[in-house]
Amino acid sequence: NPGPWSRCGEKTGLVACRPLTRKPAAIKEAISSARRAMEPIELNYTFTLQDAKLAIRETTQSVIKFFKWLPWVGASLAVSQIVLTVAVKGDFSEAVIPAIFGLFLATLPWSTDWIASQRARRVPNLNSDVSWMITESELRTSSKNESSQFSWETITRIEEREQGFLLFPMPQLAYWLPKPAFESQRDIARFRELVMSKPIAFTS
Repeated sequence: NPGPWSRCGEKTGLVACRPLTRKPAAIKEAISSARRAMEPIELNYTFTLQDAKLAIRETTQSVIKFFKWLPWVGASLAVSQIVLTVAVKGDFSEAVIPAIFGLFLATLPWSTDWIASQRARRVPNLNSDVSWMITESELRTSSKNESSQFSWETITRIEEREQGFLLFPMPQLAYWLPKPAFESQRDIARFRELVMSKPIAFTS
């Protein structure tokens, strides 16, 4: 069997064709890419107070979809109520409660940041070393206080944020994978490709 042959002489009937061959460099790159695809993705980092704050804030903003619009909605509600009261020459006492509620909505993101900061100080794994190993079939994480292993089927959705990934096993609970903890940009790209190959809702 002479092996695969290039297409030539289809119209003339010539058979003096050269076998198709792949360059050694292309073969090496294909093997290297296949090996990288099979290698687990590893993350190793120290879970600092800043990481805890960021994880809580990102999860909150993801769960409350309209979170970033709250200041505008609240400010608009407060101002419009006051303007309306002035326009119709109404009783200002009737505008107090709507105006206060609007101001509450307007300041809620800052209040949430403060709450996140307080909650972050009570996170069990604070300032401990955390490691992740992610493969085609499962995810494993371990820290000083706990370790767990679970399959991709337990993840309902994944969101890519500017500074990391949120992995949701439940609607209001997420694992946080900070991007700086990945060994390289290539590993981030590999993780992204792996997620997209799964039947999991993914947004970026």
